[in-house]
Amino acid sequence: MSEFARLLEAHRRRLDLSTNEVARRIGVDPSYISRLIREERVPPRRPVVVRLCHALQLTVSEGQRLLIAAGYAPQGMADYIVRLEAELAQWRAWGAQMPGVVT
Repeated sequence: MSEFARLLEAHRRRLDLSTNEVARRIGVDPSYISRLIREERVPPRRPVVVRLCHALQLTVSEGQRLLIAAGYAPQGMADYIVRLEAELAQWRAWGAQMPGVVT
């Protein structure tokens, strides 16, 4: 199992979330999450990985590991944290507008 698939599955199980629930939280088809875990799809684009970080309630460190496993290494730690926080803030603002989405 790839590092990305392993981390995604481990974080999903840690929160006891179904693949359907993870998919709902990030706005994708449930089969997409299952295919990522089974490695039938390549890791998603960076914005989707960031939404996964938020949906799975990852710490900055955990989010960084997931991003790196997906192939998105940060250029510099400070720049990375600023970008991640900005993206997470955008995701939270979007999620706050949707009923039932944890922000």
